[in-house]
Amino acid sequence: AADNNQFPKAPDGIPGIFSKRFEPNPEKDAIDKGLFWLLRHQEPDGRWSCAKHNPYHEHVPLPAFTYEDEAVDPSVTGLAILSFLHSGYTHKYGPYQEPVRKALEYMISCQADDGQINIEKGHRHTRNCLSMGEDHGIVPVRYNHNIGTQALVEAYAMTKDEWLLPYAQKALDHS
Repeated sequence: AADNNQFPKAPDGIPGIFSKRFEPNPEKDAIDKGLFWLLRHQEPDGRWSCAKHNPYHEHVPLPAFTYEDEAVDPSVTGLAILSFLHSGYTHKYGPYQEPVRKALEYMISCQADDGQINIEKGHRHTRNCLSMGEDHGIVPVRYNHNIGTQALVEAYAMTKDEWLLPYAQKALDHS
């Protein structure tokens, strides 16, 4: 830990605001590195690709999820959005506005008319997939929707951006 005696003191003797500015902060450094990794690996369409960054993609499917890693891209993207939001960065504030906006646009592109958030390619994973021989698993449906909903709702709650309200509300109504 840094010696706070080297920093300016507030009138009451408590280390001043400048003490935090130059003090090593391993937690913040780790978060910043994580956000930078996300920034470097975002796809041009705004999503983060699970298949591209799953080291076992060619050998082992994601257990209990799907045999197509791409089916969980909306939820992975939602987790990335939440990482930026929980660090205080939105599509309206901070140095990551453009990547967060692109990710939110991707999430919205994954939303069906009834509000469900799932893969954007028009295929909606349901229990009927299994009966038709498409073994995608049912978990991605709820996983994608729940995490995507949280990302949209939190982005709206943090910014009060009217652009997000109908999508966040539609996602909540579907839940």
